[in-house]
Amino acid sequence: MPFQGMAQEIPIKYTPDDQEALQQYLTKITNQKIATYQGSYRKQAEEHWKKRTEHFLDKITDSVFLFDQEITTELQPILDEIYTSNTEIDPSNFRFFINQSPVPNAACYGNGVFDINNGLFSLTETDAELAFILCHEIAHYQLNHVELAVEQYFDALESKEGKAKIKAIYRERYGRTTKALEFFKDFEYAQYETSRKAESEADSLGLLYFKKTKYDGNASMKILAKLDFEDKAILDAPIAIEKHLNTKNYPFKSGWLKKEDNTLFDLDEVSNDYAFDKDSLKTHPDIPKRLEILKASLNTSEISGEAKLLSRVKLRSQQNSITAAMDNNKLDVALYFLLSFYNSEKLDAETYYFKTALLLRKLYESKKDHTLGKHVAPISPFSDEEQLNAIRRFYENIELKHLRKLGYWFCIENKEHFPSEEEYNTVFNFFKSLNPNIQSN
Repeated sequence: MPFQGMAQEIPIKYTPDDQEALQQYLTKITNQKIATYQGSYRKQAEEHWKKRTEHFLDKITDSVFLFDQEITTELQPILDEIYTSNTEIDPSNFRFFINQSPVPNAACYGNGVFDINNGLFSLTETDAELAFILCHEIAHYQLNHVELAVEQYFDALESKEGKAKIKAIYRERYGRTTKALEFFKDFEYAQYETSRKAESEADSLGLLYFKKTKYDGNASMKILAKLDFEDKAILDAPIAIEKHLNTKNYPFKSGWLKKEDNTLFDLDEVSNDYAFDKDSLKTHPDIPKRLEILKASLNTSEISGEAKLLSRVKLRSQQNSITAAMDNNKLDVALYFLLSFYNSEKLDAETYYFKTALLLRKLYESKKDHTLGKHVAPISPFSDEEQLNAIRRFYENIELKHLRKLGYWFCIENKEHFPSEEEYNTVFNFFKSLNPNIQSN
């Protein structure tokens, strides 16, 4: 049964129902990691895992995660297939959390906790593709990669040799800063090398797990190829803001998208707020190389095969993307999702018009209260996030007197698309009160 229109969606839950049970779970797995630690830095390791747990609890408090039973229910059969096909995996301490980040990624914390970013569901097309990502992250856990990385950190900074090097640097009379930077540069390079190796190992073991399942092995190559973003922005689908926010009675003004003259900053370097995890790109092997290794392991030259579409999960994650962005007042990201999903026919008209009208109201209120800058990133001359920057230019350039008229006519001209009279009046009456002198037909 498909989801109903997003206008009637179940509100996002940012805190779990089982808060106390979750606290007990995290305490248990933390104590287990401490009790089974075999390295030379027991005191430091104990402090590390406790801080890691505290940090995770802080992320829950900060509403980083989405506790969505719909998605959890849909994911469980995929996980069950992995577990039953690989009996050497003990998932008794595993728990997967949905991070609201739109960046398609996943992570293993090393203690049984795993992250799946909400944005990953937009990238994956089949159960098989998602299954390979899950196998890859489980392989990180099975190979103790997080523990090894922590041990490497302690070796570099907490060992006698590491402390001696740091003390020697502080004793230097000249060039102390340069030597300190060289020390940490060498340390970071060693970490990158270790992480690149870990990614290759997780690919290999993850593929072994994956090949035992019922899923088409070629899906591993398909999803890995999709993750080859390099330095490109993720949120880069064309949105045509001037088309969708144009009304007959109050046409979109070209000046709302006017660019500032940034010739002073005519540099090649760019930055992306919503690029694929930059640190991951530095530490991961080049994806083309990883694809070559997978191809050899699969003994195939083709990338083919389709399985059941993750239609329910994808639709739910798209709903969550819009709602979470609006809940957090990330109005640039919210409008991007509304326009891009509607353009690609992934969003029904009722949801699109109602949510967009709500967003225009929130935009008016935040500009009037001078709070927009707290949540929406400024336009950067170094950024290649062209779609987000177009939205940010619109937000920056449009004046309140124009915004209240745009909101008014957007509601009037699209009334037939709203889910109900009640939801229409929720937004229209707001803009009507701002335009007492306008007489509509």
